[in-house]
Amino acid sequence: MYRAHCLRVFNSIYRNELDEVKEFLQHFWKEVPLHFIGILGSNAVVNMVGVCDSVLYRSIAGIFVPSTRKTSPAPSTMLMKLVPLIDGWFYTMLASLPANLCTIKRNLAHHFCRVLRRLISLNEIWLSVAELLKNKDSFSKMLADWRGTDVEQICSEVAFGIKWPESRHVMMSLFKEFEYLLESQVGVDILVQWFETVVERCVTTAARERGCPVRRISHHFLLIWVTVGARVLRDLTLTSTNSLGESCMVI
Repeated sequence: MYRAHCLRVFNSIYRNELDEVKEFLQHFWKEVPLHFIGILGSNAVVNMVGVCDSVLYRSIAGIFVPSTRKTSPAPSTMLMKLVPLIDGWFYTMLASLPANLCTIKRNLAHHFCRVLRRLISLNEIWLSVAELLKNKDSFSKMLADWRGTDVEQICSEVAFGIKWPESRHVMMSLFKEFEYLLESQVGVDILVQWFETVVERCVTTAARERGCPVRRISHHFLLIWVTVGARVLRDLTLTSTNSLGESCMVI
């Protein structure tokens, strides 16, 4: 019965019938017979609901945002309307149900909304960068401003600040590759592929070789990347460069 309910919710979202979704949820949860309330709090039912909700949310994300490079404005607009509604619906509709069931449904819904917001934001950035990199003048401006920035000094200062001298050589190597991509005026797909190889080399492979958790390595690498990137953008801002907007999106 619950799987059928999830399917109806999915079909309504697919048709962009958000009011219908609300009606289904209200009908299903607010009209639960009193003698079922105790059963709904059992571990078996709670786990089953959690699995079904996870499948439902993955299916919604997979259909509307299969990747940050494959979506369109219409689904994104609909999903942005859906995100704030979901949290509100579950906080009002589940009030009389067992606490453990409410917790798992609200946590999964909250996680789903957070992931959707992130995917939609990344997609908007992707569309902007793709449009930007169609203009060859943008490459020329970014390359000129990049070469006018003392990236080596910035990497040295950041490496000293975090007490990890080896990071200077890693970042300098990556930024030389980045400069070459700007010089070659590559398409956005090539740029994304390069970012993916950076993650593979500096996070996935590094974690495997060191025997460290990926989460720990990724957090450390992201901290370095963001810090260096922020310093570069600060220097570009102080010198009033022509490519500040482009650099903010790409870096």
